[in-house]
This record gives sequence, structure tokens and C-alpha cells, in this order.
Amino acid sequence: MASKDLKLHSNRVVVLQEDLTRPLQVFKNSLGTFLHFVFKNVDLGGKLTKFWDRFCPQMQSLSINSCDISEKTFVDILLKCSHLETLDMSACPDLLKSGRVLEQKSDVNLLSNTLVKLRELKLDSNSYLSDALFNRFVAIASNLEDLSLTGCQICFDFELCKKYYPGDMLESGYTMASERVLTFI
Repeated sequence: MASKDLKLHSNRVVVLQEDLTRPLQVFKNSLGTFLHFVFKNVDLGGKLTKFWDRFCPQMQSLSINSCDISEKTFVDILLKCSHLETLDMSACPDLLKSGRVLEQKSDVNLLSNTLVKLRELKLDSNSYLSDALFNRFVAIASNLEDLSLTGCQICFDFELCKKYYPGDMLESGYTMASERVLTFI
């Protein structure tokens, strides 16, 4: 019983990378509770549905680094993560490239209600991060305390910003978030 006590395993991090065939078999038969997962260079498609159903409800941290994941799968996973405290979405160009992730207001509303425990958000090394995408990610994390944008291209040049935000938008105070550049305007 002592070996199954969650306090003994609360800091254990499971790292899954490249070929998931063998690890998924191990987790399928495992009786353990795992709270922290790191996925590196893997396809997070439909074959993981049972895995997400089982581990997301108690998951406290999820790191998705350089993974292939669709917008729908990403939202579906997060909707199951009601105890998530840390989300790391580093180097995920395929997810952000289209600019459509979290585009549906209904998804943002559902996720903001689900992810109330989310305190830390890492969007490191995402070259396609824009003001619009940034706003959507922050909208799902209403209790955010720590944000990392290391390695993201952020435009601070006012003249360049005017290209994406015409003068009347900047002067009027009404600014529609750019889909093309990260400026923090």
C-alpha cells in the first residue's frame, strides 16, 4: 500500500518520445498514477484516445514538445485535464501554423472553465505565435502566474508594428489582434 501512495510518486515525470508502441502497452497494463507527462517528437493522433481518457483527469503537467498534433486533438486533450497546473507547448509549429488553434470561442470558454488550475504556460520556440494566438492561449488560463515565451519572435519596432496595425487602429484604441506577428499591442 505504501508503494502506491501518491505522495511517493508526485514528482515522477514520464517522458515519451519517438515510437510510442511499447510505452503505450506498458501504460495500458499499469495500475500506477502518473501526474506529469512530457511528449517529444511524437504523433499525438487518435491512437492515444484511451491513454488520454485514463491519465488526463489527474494530470498536473503536460509538455508537448515538437509534436504533431491537430487543433481538434489539442482541444480534446485539454478538455480532459481538469487538474492541469502546467502546460508546455514548445516548438509546435504544425499546431500554430494555420493560426486556427483555439479559434472557436466555444472551445476557449470550455477550456477556461476546465483549466482553472492552470498556473504556468510555456509557449517557447514557436515561430508562428501571433498576437491573436497569444490572446487565445492566455484566455484559457485565467489564473496564469508564470508565462514563458523564450525563443519566440516578438516585434518591438513601432514602424514595423504599424504595418500590421494601421495608424487609425492604434490611435483609436480599438485593435484587432494580428494573425501574423507577435507584438503585444
